[in-house]
Formats: sequence, structure tokens, C-alpha cells
Amino acid sequence: MRDIKKMQGRLSAWLVKHGIIHRSLGFDYQGIETLQIKAEDWHSIAVILYVYGYNYLRCQCGYDVAPGRLLASVYHLTRIEYGVDQPEEVSIPRLNPIKSLASTDFAISPFFYLENVNSQPFMYWRDRFLFCAEAIYKAQAEIGEIKGHYLNASAGTCEEMMKRAIFSRELGVPIIMHDYLTGGFTANTSLAHYCRDNGLLLYIHRAMIAVIDRQKNHGIHFRVLAKALRMSGGDHIHSGTLVGKFEGEKDITLGFVDLLRDDFIEKDRSRGIYFTQDWVSLLVVIPVALGGIHVWHMPALTEISRDDSVLQFGGGTSGHPWGNTPGAVASRVALEACVEARNEGCDLAAEGNTIIREACKWSPEVAAAYEVWKEIKFEFAAMDTLDKLDNK
Repeated sequence: MRDIKKMQGRLSAWLVKHGIIHRSLGFDYQGIETLQIKAEDWHSIAVILYVYGYNYLRCQCGYDVAPGRLLASVYHLTRIEYGVDQPEEVSIPRLNPIKSLASTDFAISPFFYLENVNSQPFMYWRDRFLFCAEAIYKAQAEIGEIKGHYLNASAGTCEEMMKRAIFSRELGVPIIMHDYLTGGFTANTSLAHYCRDNGLLLYIHRAMIAVIDRQKNHGIHFRVLAKALRMSGGDHIHSGTLVGKFEGEKDITLGFVDLLRDDFIEKDRSRGIYFTQDWVSLLVVIPVALGGIHVWHMPALTEISRDDSVLQFGGGTSGHPWGNTPGAVASRVALEACVEARNEGCDLAAEGNTIIREACKWSPEVAAAYEVWKEIKFEFAAMDTLDKLDNK
């Protein structure tokens, strides 16, 4: 075992030394950042694949390509097994955090992991945290704005959760993430206290919510879970979008959004607030809108979410035909255009489309996003509707 560990250490040192091999010397025809692999390194890569397997190479080197394609690249293109002359240089797509997070150059700040991107053999949490920290600091140095990534500290035990939070703090990142329903309220409260004491923001994700608050005759409404989260602790929470893919009535959603970020909320049964709530000095939680949103939703999002909110554009950014960075530019330009129009007294509900079309004239990124997304809508009826009651 010691010899195997020593050999792994030597291989790791070799991979790091050679960078496997020359980092990002170009882009392929699809705009994907590539590595230029020299011929003399192919044999070493093939040996690593044979001895340690694909996942080891991928974790050490960051290759983001299917095993079959990588093996074909090594064995077929280089003709190692047939003794045919090797090519002078071949490009293989690489999982490069700098390119993957290129939109941090123009996005306001945060990225986040989905709940199933936790720590698996093909993507260990520690390596992922290091990759993301590298990208964050590079973007900050180039742009001069604070950037962040919702590093997922969720884990199977509280001890492992805290280990990931402590590692994030040591990296110096500004924010981490936790799934408070699957993790549990007490674990979340412990993590919230640690984050508060150590200068970390805590984004709250809500995996498992769909089996709890989707039906009127089963579970707990998210309004109640949101209030419980505010008492447990957190800085941001995924609250839905109203205009994206997550269902929900506007009045109900705005009701629990106010419960998250206001100190005093009057009883209003039409919004699902059945009694006056006074939070006294309890810290607020900022709502995060994400899920199926793009530039066409920006006027509605700006009007509904108002100033104290976070807007997350995942597919609305990476789905841009020109790539991540132009997608982030389009989102930011559309947001700033809507905020400026609102501050000038425009009615975003009535003039939103005009505002976006006007932005298309001077922003080619917005114009390209306009052509892709058009006025796409998710049309479905809300399942958990509110029983209308008088305010008595």
C-alpha cells in the first residue's frame, strides 16, 4: 500500500509539474478551451489510464470528456497499440475552472452547485473547491469586483459539513451553501453560527422541497419553512421565481419574501400571512430568484424582487449562443437597463419588452440572447393555491 501511495504521489507531482501539459493554448471550433498535448506525453497518459483508471486521471488533470472519447484520443489518435507514429499535437477539452466560470468576469457575483453535486468519485469536493477558488481569485484580479461561488458544504454528517466549511474559510472565499432541509435545522443553525463568527455568507438551498410543499393536503407550506429558516440562520435562500420554471402564485410568493426580509409584516390573508409578524431584531434573509429565467424575464424580476434580492441565471447565461461570458454580459446589461428605466419612473410591467428591445440596439450580447429566448414562457397552473379569506 505504501508503494502504491508513493507511486500515486509521484504521478500527482508529475502531472502538476507538467500541467498535463500546456494549459489553454487555444480554443476549438466550438469555443471550448483546450489543452495542447505534446506527443512525448501521450505514453505517460496512457500508462496512467491503464494503471489507475479514467477517474484518477480526470480528477488529477481536470479532463471534462467522456471516458470513451478520451480513450479513443489516447489509443486511436496516437496509435500506441499499433506502433504508428504519434501526432505532433492533439487538443482535448479540459475542465478548466477559469473558462467554466468565465462569466464571473461580467456577472455580479455568485455561482452555485446543485444539491447532487456534492462529493462523488468523478468530482471530489476538495478538488472542486480549489478549482473554484482559483477561478474566483482570477476573476477578482482581472475585474476588481468581489466574486463568489456557493461552495456546497452539505454532507452526510455534521462533522463533515463543518470540515468543508472550515476548508472554505481557509481558502478565503466569501460564501458557502447548505441544503437545510436534508441537512436538518440544528445542523443548519450550527453552520449559520460558524459562518457568522468567521465572516462567511451562507446561501441556503432547499433540496427535498418538492415532496413537502407541493400539495394542499400534504406537507408544510414553504412560507412556514422560510420562517423556520430565518430563525435557524442563513443569508440567502432560494425562494422561486414567479416567472420561471418554478410554480407558485405571485401574492403568496411575495408574502413569504416579505417575511424573509422585512422586520414587521402586517396580517394579509390574501398573501397567506395569517397574523401580524414582528421579527424584532432577527437578521433578514435575502431571497434568491433562479430557475428557468433569462433576459426576457428581467423586467418582471426587477419589479417583483426589488432591490434586496439575488438573481441567478444558470441556463440563461450558459445557454447563450456565444458562450458563458457573452451570456453573463447580456444578463447584466438587461438588469442595468431595467433598473435604470425603473429609477426613471418607467412602468416595467407595461414597458418591459420595449426596454429590452432598446438594449438590443447597443448590446449585441442582449440581441443574441433575444433571438434565442424570444418571449419563452412556462405555462402551467399553480398546484398549491391559497384559499382566499377575508382579512378579519
